[in-house]
Amino acid sequence: MVKKILKVVLGPVALLAVCAGGFVAHVSLAWPIRIPVAAPDPKIEPTPERVARGKKLVSVRCAGGHDDQHTNALTGHEMADGPAESGRYCSRNVTRHPTRGVGRYTDGELAFLLRTAREKAKQ
Repeated sequence: MVKKILKVVLGPVALLAVCAGGFVAHVSLAWPIRIPVAAPDPKIEPTPERVARGKKLVSVRCAGGHDDQHTNALTGHEMADGPAESGRYCSRNVTRHPTRGVGRYTDGELAFLLRTAREKAKQ
């Protein structure tokens, strides 16, 4: 009688454990899902309306982290809120400077960077 009860109880528990283990193994091998994304290739014309909207967006979204008070430009600065044990944290230069800023990117590469936080699309 006890053996029959153990079969009835332990059978489904063992099946559930095997299924759960298989699911965990599948997820750990398949995660994170990487889908290749191609960078868009737009050529954005700097119209006065776009420039005005860009200035507004920068003042609301970007200036807090990238505006240097000494240069009054988006050249980046040292971030004071990082943990001291980890060293210095500096925000990036997002000016159009050709080597130190985002001037080295095409419009499409810059759009991809802003959308995905990755520098280059995997082809």
